[in-house]
Amino acid sequence: MTTIINHLEDMRDWLEREICANLSFKSPPENEEVDAEEYTCEFVHPGAYIMYPPPDKKIPSVTIQFSQGEENKISESGEMEVKLLFGVWNPGLHYIDSVKIPMFEVNHDGWRDVWNFIDYTLRKLMNSDYIGSSRIIHTSGIKYGPMTEQDTAVNYYPHWCGWLTFSIQYGTVSTNTDILDEL
Repeated sequence: MTTIINHLEDMRDWLEREICANLSFKSPPENEEVDAEEYTCEFVHPGAYIMYPPPDKKIPSVTIQFSQGEENKISESGEMEVKLLFGVWNPGLHYIDSVKIPMFEVNHDGWRDVWNFIDYTLRKLMNSDYIGSSRIIHTSGIKYGPMTEQDTAVNYYPHWCGWLTFSIQYGTVSTNTDILDEL
């Protein structure tokens, strides 16, 4: 028997393998002072988390949540509406000047990183039929957007966030197995 957690873990594994392993984004330093003229940044692969990112590893990341699910005993199938939350950190341009000194310029172009992250994930989803044992329901479409409050994109500079939603379908089997044995 496959549980809700199994589907979420399959999705996390797919994201780690197909998305996160292929991308790198800036990682915030211990001290997020962005007005210093000189400091370096590190590029890391995003993390993939289920429901909530751990407090010490928030970004860059994609977090898997779901808004609802449904299982049907007659058709022996289930569906889940999945929401992926994307977060990156980018306060501006980091570069090395002509005399090899690390430099930094504040700008607000970090939003491009989160949309590149979402767009890459969108293209991978559009070209995939399955995530683990779950089938992507392409007829439902894939929706995406920025994080908003009162219908306005939020500004959490230097953190940039967005979301993507889609649905999956999976088979279920009615058994008399005690569910506690499966958890």
